[in-house]
Amino acid sequence: MKRSGTLVSFSLPLAAGAFVSAIAAISQAAGVPTSLAITNGNNQTAPAGTALPLPLTVSVTDSSGAGVAGVTVNFAVTSGIATLSSSGLQTDANGNASVTLTFGPVAGSVTVTAAIGGSAVLPVHFAETASAGTTTTCPIGPPQISSLNSATDFGRFSYFASGSYLEVKGINLAVDTRQWATSDFQGSNAPTGLDGSKVSIDGLPGYVSYISSQQINVQAPADSATGLVPIVVTNCAGTSNTVTLQKYQIAPAMLAPAQFYVGKQYLVALFASDLVQGAVTYVGNPGLVQGANFRPAKPGDLIVVYGLGFGPVIPATPPGVVASGITNLPGVSVSFDSTPAQISYAGLYPGFVGLYEFFVTVPDVPDGDSEIGVSVNQTAVPQTFYLTIQQ
Repeated sequence: MKRSGTLVSFSLPLAAGAFVSAIAAISQAAGVPTSLAITNGNNQTAPAGTALPLPLTVSVTDSSGAGVAGVTVNFAVTSGIATLSSSGLQTDANGNASVTLTFGPVAGSVTVTAAIGGSAVLPVHFAETASAGTTTTCPIGPPQISSLNSATDFGRFSYFASGSYLEVKGINLAVDTRQWATSDFQGSNAPTGLDGSKVSIDGLPGYVSYISSQQINVQAPADSATGLVPIVVTNCAGTSNTVTLQKYQIAPAMLAPAQFYVGKQYLVALFASDLVQGAVTYVGNPGLVQGANFRPAKPGDLIVVYGLGFGPVIPATPPGVVASGITNLPGVSVSFDSTPAQISYAGLYPGFVGLYEFFVTVPDVPDGDSEIGVSVNQTAVPQTFYLTIQQ
């Protein structure tokens, strides 16, 4: 997951299932703002002295209706008594900006105005009410977990490790649907909750990247425990049932989504030379996946592949922290059938949270589909996948 400037998601041009749909979004070219609209959090009521259950969210769009990233939105309390989490912040990659509101000690109406600084776009106004009650209204019931697994597009395993992403599924998990935004981060630290929804993993807060009523995606925190560990969800209405999941020291997995299954599972791999030129081409036969550019790799090509759950890097970058600069992941090996490949980089992807990237030179192997083996410190990735080679 990415959090760098206005980008907060892993940029792949092809969305790939439940996990990548939460972390895969292409950064759109910034347009000219023509509209500012309220998308969440209007007309709420909560007791005086408490925070509203939903954030106050606006969306900035251009004339085509596309969200505009990097636009400064100014929020201000224009009547009543309340405080805001921020007075001004930039829109995220989807054109959204959110603040939280906490009422003052007196019951009454509160108006919050959101405006784009220096723009002719009309401002919008939130109307909120501080009641004299003592209990915060929660629009949903207590959460209930029905299933747990690691990220679907990275193997969907029934186990995980610190740094793995989990998909928690159930009902009443969150009051709204969104992924994390730049405004949710504290410096380089990822949020441990979104809009009142949190996930506890072995008693420690996880890093919540996506919420909806039926699914939460969360990165597991640093924790030396192994074996079955308890996982619970908390929202504004209470705490869920406890579900256990097997935890290992490491749980390496590679990006190989269902869209890349065509008779057999192919690994997502990009040509490094194309990325340098600002283009994206996947390794594979042309037409492997509709709407994306593909070509077979040849020996000597430098390709890039992606993983999760590979364990500690040097220098240390714990889960929940945006990777900064070059890191080193020792003990990684990649093979094409039985032929080892040269790895020029193995480490965290700078600007992302918990995503590993590997730069691999294709060895001299015969034409056809090579089965790719990946391991770290002799722990093999259990997925079976292929890449297409053509001299």
